[in-house]
Amino acid sequence: MASVRLPHRTMRLETSLFFLLTFVLGIFTVHSNEALSSMCNGAQTCGECISVNPECTWCTQATFEGRRCDLENVLQDAGCTNITNPVASKVATQNDPLTEPNTNTNPEDIVQVKPQRMKIQVRPKEPITIQLYVRQAEDYPVDLYYAMDLSHSMKDDLNALKGLATTLSQELSSITTDFQLGFGSFVDKTVLPYVSTVPARLISPCSGCASPHGFHNVLPLNDNSTLFASRIQSTTVSGNLDTPEGGFDALMQIAVCKDAIGWRDKARHLVIFTTDASFHFAGDGRLGGIVEPNDGQCHMDSSTNMYSYSTLQDYPSIGHLSAKLRENNVIPIFAVTSDQTQLYANLQTYIEGATVGTLDSDSGNVVELIRDNYNQITSQVRLTSTAPDDVTLSYRANCIHETVEDSSECSGLQLGDTVSFDITITAERCLEGGMTSFDIGPVGFSEQLQIELEVTCECDCQDIREMNSPDCSGGNGTLICGECECNQGRYGSKCECSGNEINMDSTDPSPCRTDNTTRTCSGRGECICGKCVCDNTGNPGEVISGQFCECDNFNCPYSRGLRCGGPDQGTCVCDIATRQPKCECKSGYEGDSCDCPTRKDMCRASNGLECNAHGTCVCGACECFADSQFQGKTCEKCPTCPLGICHIHRDCVECTVFQSGRLTPEQCSMCNFNIVNVTSIEEYTNDNLKCSFDFNNSCTFDFVVVKENETLTVYVNQEESCIVPVKGPILTGEEIRWIVIGIILGIVLIGMILVFAWRLYTYVQDKREYAQWENECKKAQWDQSDNPIYKSSTTTFKNPTYGK
Repeated sequence: MASVRLPHRTMRLETSLFFLLTFVLGIFTVHSNEALSSMCNGAQTCGECISVNPECTWCTQATFEGRRCDLENVLQDAGCTNITNPVASKVATQNDPLTEPNTNTNPEDIVQVKPQRMKIQVRPKEPITIQLYVRQAEDYPVDLYYAMDLSHSMKDDLNALKGLATTLSQELSSITTDFQLGFGSFVDKTVLPYVSTVPARLISPCSGCASPHGFHNVLPLNDNSTLFASRIQSTTVSGNLDTPEGGFDALMQIAVCKDAIGWRDKARHLVIFTTDASFHFAGDGRLGGIVEPNDGQCHMDSSTNMYSYSTLQDYPSIGHLSAKLRENNVIPIFAVTSDQTQLYANLQTYIEGATVGTLDSDSGNVVELIRDNYNQITSQVRLTSTAPDDVTLSYRANCIHETVEDSSECSGLQLGDTVSFDITITAERCLEGGMTSFDIGPVGFSEQLQIELEVTCECDCQDIREMNSPDCSGGNGTLICGECECNQGRYGSKCECSGNEINMDSTDPSPCRTDNTTRTCSGRGECICGKCVCDNTGNPGEVISGQFCECDNFNCPYSRGLRCGGPDQGTCVCDIATRQPKCECKSGYEGDSCDCPTRKDMCRASNGLECNAHGTCVCGACECFADSQFQGKTCEKCPTCPLGICHIHRDCVECTVFQSGRLTPEQCSMCNFNIVNVTSIEEYTNDNLKCSFDFNNSCTFDFVVVKENETLTVYVNQEESCIVPVKGPILTGEEIRWIVIGIILGIVLIGMILVFAWRLYTYVQDKREYAQWENECKKAQWDQSDNPIYKSSTTTFKNPTYGK
């Protein structure tokens, strides 16, 4: 019997749990709906209503009595039959199919992204999900531009490239049948301290060298492999003074000069960037007196194919360069020497799609690097977008074998594989003009999904205005979305009142009451013609506002004794959603009481860094890290540092001169004092403190801080001091094995020799003692005598009394 009753008991338990769960969910839903309904009720117009929350709807029925903004089911229950509820929509205005694998298609007709254009209409805070398909076409055209550092240290690399030019063309032909090759060179800006400005050195900085230049577009992209090889053969190295090079100037011009370089619209754009040195970036131009920022425009002289603004504009910043590379779908492959690999590897974080490979000492493996990095680039698809800050995107990647949440990347792909992405788009607020457009697409692709986003913050009925409507007390107002906009001198929900007809008894006070309360206009106003007129005749400076007079500016938070920090920082307003007073901060301030400045310049240390890079800027003041030795207003004071001024400038020197240390590239670009590389700092150490710090374990770098006429200059030894370990020959495994065997045999042999030596020693010693014993025996003389130790066995006793 027990086996029969148990299922019924289980069923009853499950039924009870089901009803309990349903009851709890019902209560939660009711409270949730009540909160949403309360949020909607504060809206005064149809536009405000649909902007408060995507669940809010507006009743446009002219005869409806009650709150017009509420949840749709609430308005229906109240008898409204004409409800405005804008619905999100998405329409693909261009949706060409993806190119099928193994098809001979004109490059201009290849489609790798679907859809191509889409129009979306949503309300603020209303998410909408679209799907984007990506398939990398096989045998897709490739434009490969070779940008080479031609400083003198790259002479061996240039010679190797001359021998590999033909091999490079052959390698590209195995990747695609449609490719173009181009070649360009860079050195640095032709001003001090980057290059020698002695006239003869500007012509030839070294024996047999070409003149220095910023960037030279030696050969625009073309399909003539023979011409590519010949141009490289005729190229010679140049020279400059400092270690970093002007490669970022070259990359910027390569990216933005589409016509001069020869980029094709339907091709994968790759740049091979080869160098053995670090790079100059934004701010370094000040050392040469160049202060105008880089404008990110093309400045190629058509007659010389030279970058004409090299000495007029500063180097680009990393962020600016990254944006231009992404905008023009250019993917850089940094082929650098081993000592620079880590530096350029850090750029992968900031430049989308960039890859890094390590060159051999003579660049002999550049062809292999191109092949390997091209395979790496084509084996993954990663989405990027140009969406504005007030539009939020979230992704879900549907890859070949798995679905990855919160990811915009699929890897491990082969050409011809199709992947898709679910993209959720949310407009956080109403947009200026109501429209915006942006692109979403894979990194390095010339094809993008172009989105036109319309954020609905106005109702369609607001454009329909019935002037002098009979629904507005016989023509005393304009009917808009079911509500009356009263003519001058008239008021009331139906414009039924005029300035001389105020009569409290003739009006219905219920529209002037909030939910669950009997107080009209929150007890701080009068209900006249169905609307609250707040009483602002009380305390001077007190302002009562809101639909039900529920807000007063005295309840806004204070800062420094001033409401919302004072009129320069914020004002007190009534929040429609919460029906509570709140501070609306002005530009440059944030926080509940608008007491938190958003400016960062107040946290700037003397070296230009924010909080000396030893703290964070919070509300315009520095909060120094708890584990940092630095203290003070801008985290510059270091009581425990023996060399205070040295520690303040150490990070900037290390990142600017040696491209290392703990500062990020953005922080490094903030360093605002002059840094000069010199061969020796000894001449500057007379009256100034010499600073020395460890660098890369076995190295140190030295600098001197010199202050003259309020101008701070740091002179740095351009070469670090290193302890060079003595390197022995590298042994193979076979050699190490024979060495170990030899050592073991040596130990055994030495042990045997020692044992044999000891045995020989004891044998000689014993033989010598035996011979000595024999000699002693021969000298002995024998005779008869008593043994001195012998005693007779008989003893004779005499009696002393015998015979007496």
